[in-house]
Amino acid sequence: MSKDRRIHHVGIVVDDIDQAKGFLQGILDIAVDDVIDLGPGKVAWAPCGEIQIELIEYSDPEYKRKRLGSSEAVIEHICFHTDDADAEYAELAEKGVQFTGPPKAWNDRKAFFTTAASCDGVMYQFREPIEEAAAPAANDHR
Repeated sequence: MSKDRRIHHVGIVVDDIDQAKGFLQGILDIAVDDVIDLGPGKVAWAPCGEIQIELIEYSDPEYKRKRLGSSEAVIEHICFHTDDADAEYAELAEKGVQFTGPPKAWNDRKAFFTTAASCDGVMYQFREPIEEAAAPAANDHR
């Protein structure tokens, strides 16, 4: 049975978040939220129709180099909305998908990531909205 898949956001790792924000705002005329420094990196959100663009700049030079390679920007992940992260995780696991970890709640969401190796080279995130008060805060940007 086919599911109603809705993309929540596309996460893009960039080498310079201010430059990427400037391009979206100045050239494409897309409003971008303020850059938030989360410690391990910076993040900014750009609403774009019914989905969002997530700009990510990692602080650690080695991790940044690992994520970007020789590129200035790469699409890191595509995030799907789900109504039940735990059920989605179990269903995908039954189909042989591997994950970076189990579903985790933080801020206003419960989410998990697939490994790129188990998904033909693409990392996917599945994100269930939850009540912010019910979820512990964490230092994760997504």
